[in-house]
Amino acid sequence: MSTTTFKFDERTEEMIDRLKGAFNAPTKAEVMRKALALLELARQAREENRDLAVVEKTSRDAGIQRILLP
Repeated sequence: MSTTTFKFDERTEEMIDRLKGAFNAPTKAEVMRKALALLELARQAREENRDLAVVEKTSRDAGIQRILLP
């Protein structure tokens, strides 16, 4: 496995720390791996002319939001 170093602004660092806690990730690198996996799903969906969506757990019919990426 290779090592890569990133420099993030304070806002991004805070976001990574929040995500680390929210998903019980042991490291910031694990947060980045999860984020990249989600972005890869978005790439695959785009290639298949599909969308990603956030769906409310309580009601599948209400509260569906498309995830739009540039």
